[in-house]
Amino acid sequence: MAVVLQINDNGHTEISGAYPFRSPCDLIVMWDSSKVIYLADGVTGSGLAREIFKSVNNGVNWTKVYTNGSQLGDSSDVQYRI
Repeated sequence: MAVVLQINDNGHTEISGAYPFRSPCDLIVMWDSSKVIYLADGVTGSGLAREIFKSVNNGVNWTKVYTNGSQLGDSSDVQYRI
């Protein structure tokens, strides 16, 4: 299990919420609203995303917005409409 930590307090605050992320591999914070965060969760050691989660409240709660039983590839191979 991996956790996601806030950077503005030197990593002292966990923002993973109730989700035990397996292997977070990509994190996007929306430039126009820092409360909106997207996180790709992958397969440990592969660097590949399998699920995408979204938080609209700085990581307090997460909603799974995409899942794929097969591997997506790395995030540069996939385009998302956000």
